[in-house]
Amino acid sequence: MNAEESELAYRKLLSMLEDRRFRWVVEQVEAGILAGYIELPEKRTSPTIIEDFSAHKKLRYLVDAIEQAVINTADMERETVSFFKREITFYPDSENSQASFSVNETFLASRRQEAISALRELLDLLRARISEDGSK
Repeated sequence: MNAEESELAYRKLLSMLEDRRFRWVVEQVEAGILAGYIELPEKRTSPTIIEDFSAHKKLRYLVDAIEQAVINTADMERETVSFFKREITFYPDSENSQASFSVNETFLASRRQEAISALRELLDLLRARISEDGSK
């Protein structure tokens, strides 16, 4: 995947997230990108290096954020419900938050799990296509 394809995929994913009420993920990713890529040297003998994100790094960063926000959250929900073996209700922190919602085994039906599995596979495929001149 070249830089142009990575940039296009990045923009399309951003658009999809915004359309599906994941604006907060978009905002966090964009804030991280504006801050620059921060890397700690392995031996920590020199200060932190801050560099610009390439198209590939931006896309990889977004893919990781989607995985964390959607897939890992769904996995935590499933494990929590499985552990308690009953319905769990979540309540808003403030009056400005959305109404409460409940999670139970029916809520986490196989159709939703199939969608999460499909998304996981697609993100893995996309990761495999992202390359930077042969490196990671």
